[in-house]
Amino acid sequence: IEGDKKTLATVLGKIGELKASNGDVEGARREFLDAIELLGPNQQNNGSSSSSFLDGGVADAQNCESRAGLHLYLGQLSCGEEALGSLRVGVTELEQAMNILEKLIETKETANTMIVEDGKDAMSLADLKRYLIETRKQLCSAYCSIAELYLTDLCDEPDAESCCEKALQSALKLDEIATESSEEINNNNAMDVDGENQKIFPPQPDALQTMANLRLSQSRGQEALVYIMKAYSRMKVG
Repeated sequence: IEGDKKTLATVLGKIGELKASNGDVEGARREFLDAIELLGPNQQNNGSSSSSFLDGGVADAQNCESRAGLHLYLGQLSCGEEALGSLRVGVTELEQAMNILEKLIETKETANTMIVEDGKDAMSLADLKRYLIETRKQLCSAYCSIAELYLTDLCDEPDAESCCEKALQSALKLDEIATESSEEINNNNAMDVDGENQKIFPPQPDALQTMANLRLSQSRGQEALVYIMKAYSRMKVG
């Protein structure tokens, strides 16, 4: 039954995306909210290192990410405080997914145990680390979305500048960690296709660009230029 609910929630999410792309915002909202209800509330893992924690951890992280995606999409369809509320829930879900994955990796490294799912070997340590990088990147983007909201819809709020700065500092911290981990994996596990190396994790300049926008709004042009050049350096080819 739980598997059927997850499948139906995924279908509803896709229908919501389709409706949103066709301009049916209210219809999309209904689909996303129904999907969130099907997935159920966030049941925070108790941090146990037992086999039950290992077995359920990956699925719990995936559920958190699924809920996060739906809330973040709702945030994109909303404005002002309503958008902020949805984005914050999405951030909370992604933070929980990140915490679960970090605990799984720690357990795997100390116990040298395969993370299993449905009785089968499912995720190696390398797989978990890649998954964690993707989750950190998603969380970084979510913080950037919150910052952008304070640069636009909520720019007149009394604490808009400090809230924007706080969100971007969190994004930059995640960006730094994810970038270092990505570079390590790209260097060690680059795939050779037709004689050319392909990066597993392409560069992501979102946090740097959004911080540049904040500094420009503060008339701090020289600081903005530093972030713009860092973003350019990350994205340029060669």
